[in-house]
Amino acid sequence: MKDTQNKEIQIDHKFKPDHENKSWLDSLFTRTETYSINIYDPDKFIKEILKDSVKMGIFKHVSESTHNYKALSFAYSMLGNSKKIESDYLSAIYYYKKAYEYALLSDDAYLKALSLNMMGVIYRRRSASKTALEYYTRALKAAEESNISTDYMLKSIAISNEGIGGLYRMLEQYDLSLKYYKQSLVYEEQLGSLLGKAIGNHNIGKIYRLLGQLDSAKIYHVKSLEYNNEMNSIYGKAICYNDLGTIEMLKNNIDKAYLLFVPALEMANKCGDSTYIINSKLNIGWYHTRKNHRDTAFKYINDAIAIAKRIGNKSAIMRGYKLLSELAQNRKNYLNALNYFKLSNAYGDSIVNEKTQQYLVDLTILYDIERKRNEIESLQKDNETKKQKLIARNRLIVSLILAVLVIIVIAYVFRQKGLQKLDVMESELQKYLLQIKDSKNKNNEIKERDIKKLAVKNNLSEREADVLYFVNEGMSNADIAEKIFVSTNTIKYHIKNIYLKLDVKNRVEALNKIKQ
Repeated sequence: MKDTQNKEIQIDHKFKPDHENKSWLDSLFTRTETYSINIYDPDKFIKEILKDSVKMGIFKHVSESTHNYKALSFAYSMLGNSKKIESDYLSAIYYYKKAYEYALLSDDAYLKALSLNMMGVIYRRRSASKTALEYYTRALKAAEESNISTDYMLKSIAISNEGIGGLYRMLEQYDLSLKYYKQSLVYEEQLGSLLGKAIGNHNIGKIYRLLGQLDSAKIYHVKSLEYNNEMNSIYGKAICYNDLGTIEMLKNNIDKAYLLFVPALEMANKCGDSTYIINSKLNIGWYHTRKNHRDTAFKYINDAIAIAKRIGNKSAIMRGYKLLSELAQNRKNYLNALNYFKLSNAYGDSIVNEKTQQYLVDLTILYDIERKRNEIESLQKDNETKKQKLIARNRLIVSLILAVLVIIVIAYVFRQKGLQKLDVMESELQKYLLQIKDSKNKNNEIKERDIKKLAVKNNLSEREADVLYFVNEGMSNADIAEKIFVSTNTIKYHIKNIYLKLDVKNRVEALNKIKQ
């Protein structure tokens, strides 16, 4: 993570925008405002930017210099996506976390959901299912609570549902997985997204396969392949061929499966995606294991294990050693079979331990993100509190006016009914109250005059004079603090200064000073 930060600093200093950058930069900033930077399914223009680290660095630099938090969130999401493609997951997490921080600063629900979804994608690839589920769930909540029904927000909801479905699949809760996958597909069909429909059908097909419903699984995988053919997505077709080949293997149509696995590997190699190259090689190794082609099977499986070790895909390594164990058993080499089986189990245990450790680390990251979100929300709450106090004051004034009106109406009704005695008593009471008010006003005027004189004479500040007035009214430090919206410590500080300037030691002496 530290290396990523150092590299980021170098980008900031290295790239300076010039006239040659104006065209694509203007296009990116325009897309930022219209939310047409699709990180989930990038178009040709965005794909070219994602491949160009120089342009991404310039976009981030200009966004920073103009304090455009919305554009910065997009920029970091793009950098994260670039690292995801390279399987540099640690750097990707760092960039997506930064994207979320700027989404909070811009208070943009879509950008919050986007960065949370993408962190979910990364942790899901790292098999950290609990952490990934946390991010996907928060992304779904942010999107749904926004009540925004634009296409880009619906896409975010679809991605969240797809991610949650994938995690429940990892946790082997297939009914829940199927529920979320189907919800995701509904949104993708509503959006008319070919890629979304291809992925949705693929996911549902995978669940039916895990449930042992191979015919239903095949139907959905064929639909997925149709959408991928329509898009001419080599990457998607590689996945579909592997899925359909797996179904044929499970149906014992081994030779038919091989005819699907081979083109799947060719497509995966063309795409350059390590994860699907590994999967294709393991599938071909599986086919040769079932055919008992020892040397060929051994080569494909070991190639897959080597790539999996390079990118840290322990699940694939575990599967590879399990296949080697099966291959050794077929050759009646039980010692090797046992050793490979132990290696497979060791990686299985390692995955469990790593998940636990990763979950603790990720909780720390989540806490850090939550803390920053709370800081921003705290500022918003302070502003809201001030507004509420003003509203409360206005309500109090209105209530007093209404109370007076009610009293007048009641008095009028009683007068109309001939309650002369009550009128007389009320009249006397009003006179008495007026006398008290007049007396109190005169006393207040005298007090204010005396305090002002005393303040001028002893060089008291305007705030200290106000505090002395409230002290004279018999109010406590806490009451005064609440009255003028400051802390009790501040009131104590003012009183200490008053004592020093009046040359007194306590309230009694200060009050006597006023009377003098």
